[in-house]
This record gives sequence, C-alpha cells and structure tokens, in this order.
Amino acid sequence: SESMDVNELDKRWHPEDSDRIAAFIETCSKPLQAGHIEFRLIVDGETRWIRAATRSVKNQAGDIVSYASILDITDDKQREQALQSAVNELQDRREKQAQMLSVVGHELRTPIASLKMQIDNYHDQLPSDYRSLAASDLDSTLSILDDLRFVIQPDAVKTSEQRQAAPADVIEQVFGTLQGVFTQHQMAPHLKFDTASKEPMLFNMQALRQIASNLLKNAALHSCGRYAWVNLTTEVIDDATNRVKIRFEDDGKGIPVKLREQVFEAFGRGDTQSDGTGLGLFII
Repeated sequence: SESMDVNELDKRWHPEDSDRIAAFIETCSKPLQAGHIEFRLIVDGETRWIRAATRSVKNQAGDIVSYASILDITDDKQREQALQSAVNELQDRREKQAQMLSVVGHELRTPIASLKMQIDNYHDQLPSDYRSLAASDLDSTLSILDDLRFVIQPDAVKTSEQRQAAPADVIEQVFGTLQGVFTQHQMAPHLKFDTASKEPMLFNMQALRQIASNLLKNAALHSCGRYAWVNLTTEVIDDATNRVKIRFEDDGKGIPVKLREQVFEAFGRGDTQSDGTGLGLFII
C-alpha cells in the first residue's frame, strides 16, 4: 500500500469519473468518515480500474488530509465486462428467437383456424372417425404452439387476461379436445367435480387449459395406463375468493424416482418411446 495526498491523483483520473470522484472526496471529507469507491486511472496512457478505500483526517495544522488504500481491479473489471457482454448477447439472441417463434406461431395459427372452420362447415360430409382425428390433430398442434409460447414468453402467459368460466367446463373442454389421443392410446378418462366447480369464477382459463391438457396428454402418451381420473373441488374462501383443487391420477407405470426431476425440465424426457416435445411437464 502507498500513502499520498489524494490531490496528487487528480491529473490521472479518467475524465468521465472526475466529477464523481470529486463528489465522493467532498462527501468523505466533510464528516471525516471512511468510504470506498471504484474509478478509472490513466497510467502511462492505459486505463486501469481502481478500488480505493479512503479515510479523511485533520492534521496538526487543521487541514483535512485524505488517505487512500488502492487496489488495481482491472483484471476483475475486464472479466466482469466480458461476462456482461456475453449475457447481453445471449439476451439479444433470446429476444430475436422469441420474436421469430412468435411470428411463426401466429402464421401457423391462421391456417389451423381455417382448417378447423372447414371441418365444422363440412361436418356432415366427413366420416366421423376422420373428423374426430383431424380435429384432435389440429388441437394438438395448437397445444404445442401454446407450449412454445410459454417457453419463450412465460411472463406474457402468466399475465394473460382472466375470464369468467367454470373450472369444470374448462376441463370438460380439454377432455373433448384430447378425445382422439385417448382413443388412440386406449385410455378412458373420468371427470368428477363438486357443485361449486361448475359455478363461473374469474381465473386464467388459458393456464388451466394448458396444465390440464399437458398432464392428461402425458398420461395417455407415456403412462401405459388404461384409466385417468380428474377430481375438482372448490372451496369458497369469501365473496371474492375461491380455492380450486384439481387432482390428476392414472393407473400407469408412474415416473421412476431417478427421473422425477429430469422430466420437469425443458425438453426433459423419461423412459418413453412415444413422441413428444419434452415441454409438457416443464410448463406445469
């Protein structure tokens, strides 16, 4: 360490830091208290980052003298800046990917909606098996788009507009959407709910639909079970608040203990040969 009059350093301060350093010295000098600051010095034409711990005292003549213990932190700052640059670059890439996937998702939804409309318009002219399978495939595609939207824009999904609906009705709609999946994998779903769950209430319908769809689809695709049960109960807390509990069960093989954390990660998959994006349980 080196002891010197702080005023001897003023010619070496980086111009952009001069005012900040001067203000710091003034603040520390008046109450005669200790402090610390990080700033830049120009040494032999090179900019160095300095961390200084300062202490101000009065000498015998009554003058205020400041002492500083100085540490060169240039290497630390360079690593910090390199890390921040990498973080900014990753964030920029993520935002660009999110924008691209958002555009792709929007462009895909339009023809899918058109196909669903055509199926409805030609309802009586299409074989029932084909109609059911086509509708199920289109709904599954929309579900995948919803999953991707959650991954790239989770905040937008969490703040989705709340709507008035009955939770039991939303789950019944999910059952209908997944009917083709249930039939294909020979799974029989069962829904049970109490009276309060049939009453309209304000909540995020999209979130509930997505959670129920992903859990039930996972059961059908990966559990190797034959039955799935969903049980809804609603507790009325007060005039403005309800607590809805939903229990999902199936009689399948379950998830091995060693894989129970992995399957809840993005793109994580268990011991299954069935198709899937690996996003279903991550979104839960």
